[in-house]
Amino acid sequence: MVDVGSLLQKLEKSEKARAEMEQKLQSLEEKTDEDEKTILSLENLNKSLSAEIKEVKKELSQLQENLKISEDTNLQFEGQLTKTIKGLATVMDEIHMVLKKVKLSVTLLQNFLRIGKPECLNLVIAAFH
Repeated sequence: MVDVGSLLQKLEKSEKARAEMEQKLQSLEEKTDEDEKTILSLENLNKSLSAEIKEVKKELSQLQENLKISEDTNLQFEGQLTKTIKGLATVMDEIHMVLKKVKLSVTLLQNFLRIGKPECLNLVIAAFH
């Protein structure tokens, strides 16, 4: 004979185990759903960051190009300034020589006017040649 009481107990145990398994399965499904959402969110974030990195690299490249252009322009200006300084130095030397001649001529003219000797006038004329 079959013991109904024993079978009912086994059935209850089995039902309880099945309910626990269903609960665990539902919990795992919820966790899987959350993980899928997290993965999707991270993938979207990754795409966004990749696009941002691409844009920043593009901006960096443009800034490097602008820097190179600025450095080249700076070198041109420095070269022009150097040429101008050399040219001005030459002009200043010439001006100093002319001023010395003028000063000497004025002194000789003053002496000529004071003394009245013609050789002083010849010295003034010679100083300008």
